[in-house]
Amino acid sequence: MSNQSIKQQAKQSPPLRGVRIARGLTLAEVAETANVHVSTLSEAERGLVALSVAQLYRVAKALGLDEVSSPLRPFVVSDEDARGQE
Repeated sequence: MSNQSIKQQAKQSPPLRGVRIARGLTLAEVAETANVHVSTLSEAERGLVALSVAQLYRVAKALGLDEVSSPLRPFVVSDEDARGQE
């Protein structure tokens, strides 16, 4: 897939998926880093399920979205949630 195709696909994708694709990350890579099941992340990307605040925090961190994860930090229940230890 060309770089232009990746950028075009990212623009047409829902926000989480678009960011993931733009960063060149696979679903499995983000899911593993964020400690979220691959199917849960896939469903969230397609708008079929909502992530918990702790999951959203970890996914945002995995995607390098500090502008999203930082404001969520106070709402993460525990340090374990912040680290991705469920």
